[in-house]
Amino acid sequence: MTSRFSSHFTGQKLRARAMRGFVVVLAGTGGNRVLRLISSLLLTRILFPEAFGLMAIISVVMGGLQMFSDIGIRASIVQSKHGADRDFLNTAWTIQIIRGLILSLICLAIAQPLADFYEEPMLAALMPIMAIGPLMSGFASTKIATADRELRQEKLVAITLITQVLGIIVTVALALWTQSVFALAIGGQINTAMFLLGTHFLLPGPSNRLSWNKVYARELISFGKFVFLSTLSSFILGRSDMAILGVYLSIATLGIFNIGYMVGSLPLQVLKPLSHRVVFPLYSRRPPYENESNRKNMRRVRRLVVAGGLFLTAIFAFLGVFLIDLLFDPRYALAGPIVSTVAFAIVPLIVIEGYEAALLSAGDSRRSFYLKGSTAICQLTFLFAGLTFFGLFGAILAPGIAALTTYPLLVKFVKRYDVWDPIADFSYLAAGLALTMFGCYRNWEDFKPLFDLSSL
Repeated sequence: MTSRFSSHFTGQKLRARAMRGFVVVLAGTGGNRVLRLISSLLLTRILFPEAFGLMAIISVVMGGLQMFSDIGIRASIVQSKHGADRDFLNTAWTIQIIRGLILSLICLAIAQPLADFYEEPMLAALMPIMAIGPLMSGFASTKIATADRELRQEKLVAITLITQVLGIIVTVALALWTQSVFALAIGGQINTAMFLLGTHFLLPGPSNRLSWNKVYARELISFGKFVFLSTLSSFILGRSDMAILGVYLSIATLGIFNIGYMVGSLPLQVLKPLSHRVVFPLYSRRPPYENESNRKNMRRVRRLVVAGGLFLTAIFAFLGVFLIDLLFDPRYALAGPIVSTVAFAIVPLIVIEGYEAALLSAGDSRRSFYLKGSTAICQLTFLFAGLTFFGLFGAILAPGIAALTTYPLLVKFVKRYDVWDPIADFSYLAAGLALTMFGCYRNWEDFKPLFDLSSL
C-alpha cells in the first residue's frame, strides 16, 4: 500500500510532478506564512504599532507600483509554447529589467508627495530605501518561472524558506539595534537580495543575458497588455482597502489592522500560490475543454484546493480572537475580531479560486481583465458603502460581496473552457459561510468596536 501511494509522487510524468508540486508549494506557502507570523510576533514586541502602520502604507504603494507595471512575464513563460526557448526567456528578462529600473525611479519621485499626503515625514526617508527592491527584482532569474512551468519547484521553495529565515534573523537584529522602522525596510531589501542570488546560482537552467527578439517581445507585450490592466484591478482588489483606511484610521490602528488582516487572510494566501504555481500549469498542460478526462481531473484538483482553504477559514473564524490574545500583547487585541471577520469575508474568494487560472492558461487575459475590472469597481463601491454604514466591519466584507456580485460574469467566461463546477461552488459557499458566520457569532461582543470608526 505504501509503495503504491509513493509511486504517485515518483518519476517525471506530469501527474507525479504535479503531486510533488502540490505538496511542495503547499508546504512552502505554509512555511512562509508561519515564518511571517513568527517574524510579526518578534517584531511587535520590539517595535511600536506605528512602525507597522508606516510599512503597511509603503507595502500598498510598492504593491501598487508593481501591479501597475505588470505585463505578466512569469505567466507568459508558463503558458507560452515558446516558454522553454532561451531567446524568449532572455527577451522576457530584458523587459523585466527595464520595468524594474522605471519602478525604482518612480519610487524616488513620489517619496515626498507620499509623505505630504499622509502627513508622515518618515515616509520620505523610507521610500528611497524601498526603491532598491524593484531594481533588484528586475534582475530576477527567469529560472523561477521555468520551475513553475515544469512543475519542479522543490529547490525554489527551499531557497525561498532559507532566505526568509535569514531575512528574519537580520531584520530582528536590526530592530534590536536601531529600535526603528528602518529595520523593517532594510531587512526587506536584504531578504530580496539573498533570494535573487539564490535563484540565479542554485536553480538549474541556463543563466540569463540581455537580448531582444522582436517577435518574442511582441508576443510578451500582446499577452501582457491585458495582464497589465488586470493587475491594475488586482491592486484595487488586494490592497485598496489599506490605502483608503490609511486616511480613516490612525497609523497605529492601521498597523493593528494589517496584523489582523495578515493572519485572517492566511487561507487565501496559501491557496493563491497553489493556483498560480500548480493549478495554472496543469490547466495549460491538460485543458479541460479538450476531453472529459482532463475536465474531471482538473475539477477534482480545484475541489481539493477549495475544500482545504475553507477548512482553514473555519478555524480562523472560530479562533481569531483567541489566537491574537494568545500570541500578541494587549496593544493588538483589536486584531482578534479582524481575523475572524476577514475569515468570513474571504469565503467567496476561496470558492472561486482557480477559475482565473483557467482563463490565463488558455491565453485569455482579456476576459480575465474584464472580470477583475468589474470586481474591482464593485469592491470599491462596497468598501465606501461599508465604511459609511458599518465602519471597519463593513469595509472588511467588501471583497467577498464584490466576488458574489460578479460571479455570474465569472460563470459566463469560464463556461467557454468547460471548467465551471456549480455543485461544488454552491455547496462549498453555503458550508463555508455557515461555519465562519457561527465562528464570528460566538465572539460577537469583541466585534462591536469595528462598527465605530470614530473610536479607532
